[in-house]
Amino acid sequence: MSLPYEQVYNNFTDDLKPAFDRWCEDAKRIEKGGNVINNIKSERQLGIGEFTEFLGCIARSYQDFLSTDPQNADPKSAYENVCKEYRFQGKKSQVSISTILHHVLNEKDLKEIIRDAMDYDDPEEAWDDFWNEDISNEYRMEYLADAGFYPPKETVWAYFNEEDAEEGTMVDPLVGKNANECCAKLGLPPEWNKYAYGEPIWKLHYSPSRAIPRHIPTIADAEWNPYFQPEAESRENAKWGWTRPLGTHRGTKGMPEAVHRAWKSGIEQGAFYRLPDRLGER
Repeated sequence: MSLPYEQVYNNFTDDLKPAFDRWCEDAKRIEKGGNVINNIKSERQLGIGEFTEFLGCIARSYQDFLSTDPQNADPKSAYENVCKEYRFQGKKSQVSISTILHHVLNEKDLKEIIRDAMDYDDPEEAWDDFWNEDISNEYRMEYLADAGFYPPKETVWAYFNEEDAEEGTMVDPLVGKNANECCAKLGLPPEWNKYAYGEPIWKLHYSPSRAIPRHIPTIADAEWNPYFQPEAESRENAKWGWTRPLGTHRGTKGMPEAVHRAWKSGIEQGAFYRLPDRLGER
């Protein structure tokens, strides 16, 4: 049986196929572009209709670039612009609403969450006050109760414990792992600025409300991420996605993962389970 990509590509109209082929040629010239194209060819979690629209939009978007400013046509920008319109189109993950999710992030982004939680203008001032020795953990958790999630971003990637994920689990499968081990298992390379060597890395433990579905990640959620691993199961049979481990963990089983949208502060759309954990520096 052919993969969804083959079905979609073979049904392209005569005008779209050359445009998409040209995009592929130019994308391969960009660093890791070949990996992104391979991920597109392995995608199984977008429905055929959405996948057809998605690839067609890439072709038309790049065609517009080439017709208006061919010298500066950027296949990566064309791709990422389309991805933003097709986020959260993967099937809803089978992770229970009571399963605690875990998210790894750098200190700068965590400071934005703390700033939001404390309703400060300056993230550095909020950070200092949040960790002030005179403030109890109980008060810190009260601040987090009103926090939004990841103000600079709209897509949040989370991992969780596979065991009992459908019934609900609070176990962190990477508990006790340092920053390098967690990032390697989650497929977060140091060449990304947010996870660079020397970068302080933290972990959040939380649960979105029922108003925020957890989706199986797709290539649209991953955007230009060459380390994304498309779920190999069919859309009908998939439960959740899996990370692509790197470094010393390359070739080992990944961590189960899902994506969901961020939420704003002051709206009860999620809850932090405990204080953030500092994993150390890369």
